[in-house]
Amino acid sequence: MQINWKQKLASRKFQCAVVVLALATIGFFTSEDSATQIVSLIVALFDVIAYSISESYVDGAREYSKVENEMQWCKRTLNEVVRRLNEHGIGGSGNVE
Repeated sequence: MQINWKQKLASRKFQCAVVVLALATIGFFTSEDSATQIVSLIVALFDVIAYSISESYVDGAREYSKVENEMQWCKRTLNEVVRRLNEHGIGGSGNVE
């Protein structure tokens, strides 16, 4: 599978993740309070996890769509073959579901 880097870098999900990660990093390095630093690390960690999950979901949906389109093409092709066989008195009845 080829990765479309231009599409990934231009996505709003990626841009939002970069901004949140940058703000969390700034919060970590500019704060002297350990609680703020811990919260910044947690936010950065969850940001990376959320981006990874959302991108995986989108990639999965894209692949599912490709497979679904290929299945529809196969069904149409098989139905056409069955129709032509029936025209010549060969084959069974019905369509491919």
